[in-house]
Amino acid sequence: MNLPDLPLNRRFILQPTALKAATGGAIRRGILLATASVALALVAALVAFNVKRSRPVIPKPPDDAVQVVVQGLANHQPQVLWDALPASYQADIRQIIAAFCANMDPEIYDRTFRILGKAVKVLNERKDYFARSPVALSVPLLESSIGRNWSHDVGLLDAVVRSDLATLATLKQMDPGVFLASTGHKVMAGLDDLRARTQRSPGPNLWEKMNQSLKDARIQFVKTTEDSGYLKFISPTNSAGKDVHLTRVEGRWVPADLAASWPSNTAQAKARMGKLSGPEFAKAKPLLATVLGALENNLDSLLKAGSQKEFDEKLKGFAAIGGMVQSMKELQNRGSQ
Repeated sequence: MNLPDLPLNRRFILQPTALKAATGGAIRRGILLATASVALALVAALVAFNVKRSRPVIPKPPDDAVQVVVQGLANHQPQVLWDALPASYQADIRQIIAAFCANMDPEIYDRTFRILGKAVKVLNERKDYFARSPVALSVPLLESSIGRNWSHDVGLLDAVVRSDLATLATLKQMDPGVFLASTGHKVMAGLDDLRARTQRSPGPNLWEKMNQSLKDARIQFVKTTEDSGYLKFISPTNSAGKDVHLTRVEGRWVPADLAASWPSNTAQAKARMGKLSGPEFAKAKPLLATVLGALENNLDSLLKAGSQKEFDEKLKGFAAIGGMVQSMKELQNRGSQ
């Protein structure tokens, strides 16, 4: 089994794009590992079991439904996407996430989120040390947009690591609509706020622009059969309009392309979940446990550091972790050839 291709060279909270020193880059790559699984965990967010909440009413006419969904997204309400899905699609997603929970190793999963929580704690409590560390020597961290919005940025990460995603046990019991209406809303609104803070001339976000376009345009639904048709968007500047083909599934109108590919895509996703308890993952678990253990020990050391000198010294430990992961990938690549 190949380990996930972790985004070692992507930006993180520090965003040190101007770093040139090899040691600083290795340290940065080590720190990145502490947040690499957030994206995977967010993919697993849609799981559900009987938690009551107030649900928006999705109109049956497709032209009205589109406007309700876009308006909800413009208001940072991602739960409208879940509520607009047909019941069987929701059931498929529940089954996929239930399979993830049944097959995922709880020790690896829970430890990953515990490490993410410690990483957030380090970023909260050791901001000044970071700003004066070798990682940030080449960038004016405190004067940058990242530094000015540090608490806000770290708060978004904190919202995720403190949510129902934090353990496999809570993930099993999580309702997708409730999660999206609470944590999803907070993260979506926070990201939009960050966008406005960091842009020199902030304008409306994508969904606000789309919502305004829908107000300016004329939407017409043309029914071709009992369970199929298309939406025609006619804007003031383009009389030709644009057609979106739809299919009715259990009373919900969904894009025809989505309906056609849904059975095969969900079947493939369910099959992939089963591999989490297979022999390949079992073989990789000791390596993953070693990396996670090194990350947690280094984060604990950073939290205990009592001076800038001690913090900088402990920070060097992440360089070794980055090298360890790179060596593991090289070995796996040779083994798969």
